[in-house]
Amino acid sequence: MGRDVALKVLKPEAAKKSAEVERFRREVFHASNLRHPNTIQLFDFGEISGLFYIVMEFLDGVNLRDWVLQNGAVGHDEAIEITLQILKSLREAHEHSIVHRDLKPENIFLVKPGGDEIHVKVLDFGLSKYVEGSKAKEPTLTKEGVIFGTPQYMSPEQAYVQKPTSMRLAS
Repeated sequence: MGRDVALKVLKPEAAKKSAEVERFRREVFHASNLRHPNTIQLFDFGEISGLFYIVMEFLDGVNLRDWVLQNGAVGHDEAIEITLQILKSLREAHEHSIVHRDLKPENIFLVKPGGDEIHVKVLDFGLSKYVEGSKAKEPTLTKEGVIFGTPQYMSPEQAYVQKPTSMRLAS
């Protein structure tokens, strides 16, 4: 293709579980419809000998979590700029009836940080879903009482369920 790309590969043990393969497929389906400059661009999805992969744009930089660990707190002006770019990405996703559901510093990527301008990419739509009332219908992959996401970044109403039967925590 004449450009650098990144590959995301589903772990072999996860590839044996149909629900995990379906989540991986949905990540591609949901994110591939998004074209905003602040959203990761996906180019291809496939499977070779039971190995599922996503081909996406290669990003030169660091995720927000690692940047803060290396450099300390983000300054006021930078925090505003980062937040605005995240919101622009999410606005387009919401316009397509997609809710990210796993927004956290590890899924916010700073492209070439330290330069004059900050450029943000929102990553990992693996837990995304279409919101109620959207035209597209997709089967539910979760059962009642199952929690998905990263607990530190969940809203209280998302994290609160009575007697959860299981949890899938993102890391």
